[in-house]
Amino acid sequence: MLSPTFLVREYEVQDVIPAPIGFCTEEGPISTSSSNAVFRRGQPLPSVKIITLHRNSGFTLDAFYVDENELPPGTSTQIGSFQIGPFQAYSEKSKVKVKIRLNLHGLISVESVVVNVNLHSHYQILIIKLFNVVCNLLTISVD
Repeated sequence: MLSPTFLVREYEVQDVIPAPIGFCTEEGPISTSSSNAVFRRGQPLPSVKIITLHRNSGFTLDAFYVDENELPPGTSTQIGSFQIGPFQAYSEKSKVKVKIRLNLHGLISVESVVVNVNLHSHYQILIIKLFNVVCNLLTISVD
């Protein structure tokens, strides 16, 4: 309100997450230090979280409300599913970083997925295999 006679303090309205939201995979819920909620109740919107998992192939990421008692009666706890992949990991289990956004309207989206491949160990395995092949060739040529 612009008025020369009234002084109005500045204020800001901040939306918050109304109910805790968690995520799970085929291996079980993704838990933080204190609960299964990745997005806790009362956190400001919008919010972004990065989840680090160890996987060697594609997987399904399910979003759900953690506490059914905080929802209106008859509301499903299931929010949605996200199919991550397909991807091929070079080692037994690579780090997969999933960036999840909860926007101002309360909609969840997976913004990006990054697979960190440890090429150092992959190259070590290739070098060992190559060394074994060279050793075998040397023993064959000596005989």
